[in-house]
Amino acid sequence: MSIKWPEGTQSLPASIIHYETFSYTTRRTSIQTPSGAYFALISGTFNKKFSNSKILVTGYSQGYGNESGAVQFRCVVGNQNVEIGGGYQYTSSSYLKAFHCNALITNNTQTGNITVSYGYRSRVAQSERPFSVQNPASNDDNRIEATGTVMHVWELAG
Repeated sequence: MSIKWPEGTQSLPASIIHYETFSYTTRRTSIQTPSGAYFALISGTFNKKFSNSKILVTGYSQGYGNESGAVQFRCVVGNQNVEIGGGYQYTSSSYLKAFHCNALITNNTQTGNITVSYGYRSRVAQSERPFSVQNPASNDDNRIEATGTVMHVWELAG
């Protein structure tokens, strides 16, 4: 089954209204936040088609370095914050780490271009962060080539 839009016929299954992928590959070290502030690991502009649809955000960010395990996941879709559906497993080893996102937003009624992002926040101190380098490269560890952060945004039929 497909849906006919003014721009043409949708080739995705009918339950998927719209899908976009965003990527960020720049190595970044200044990823600390002021107390309580949100730090986006990745963000993008998504064109939401329907007010009664659901938004599923999935993705991962690669990091390097031994930092803190006391950060809270946050996904932001338009004017809504979701603080369940992601995070990472802290280890005391200073190697590659992954920060995952898997958040479902069921009550966002906005349409049109909205900003979608995911990242983390710390309630107490600006030194809290999941890793010291986002998207590490060979200068962080000669066993690493290029790494990156990705975000998939799915608009699903409500």
